[in-house]
Amino acid sequence: PIYIAPHKNEDSKYWWEGIDNHELRIQACEKCGKRWFPPVQCCPYCSSKNWKWVKSSGEGHVYSWVVVYRAFHPAFKDDLPYTILTVKLVEGPRVLGRFISEDNEEIYADMPVKATFYKQNGYTLLGFTRK
Repeated sequence: PIYIAPHKNEDSKYWWEGIDNHELRIQACEKCGKRWFPPVQCCPYCSSKNWKWVKSSGEGHVYSWVVVYRAFHPAFKDDLPYTILTVKLVEGPRVLGRFISEDNEEIYADMPVKATFYKQNGYTLLGFTRK
């Protein structure tokens, strides 16, 4: 089968381990207190290298979304159409994930959602459902 594997590197390794364990993890600065995504080696707000991983509640609100009708890679052809959400987590950062819905729910700005995890091609991935 044709598929695309998630890109895992030293910066994102612990994040992906969290996803595999059904935990949404984000980085938190111990100097300025801000939290962020995607994973990087220092705080994007104050440049401190004193940060730690924290578990997110996985709750947030829809910031934006796009419905994909055209597969830009053959790996996604059988998934069409699907919706990708940008979610602003209650902890602050914005993350991306697929909207998981069984009854074609309508999406709206600021809709409350919560993280969920799903399997595709043997990989655990991040999704969101209506809260």
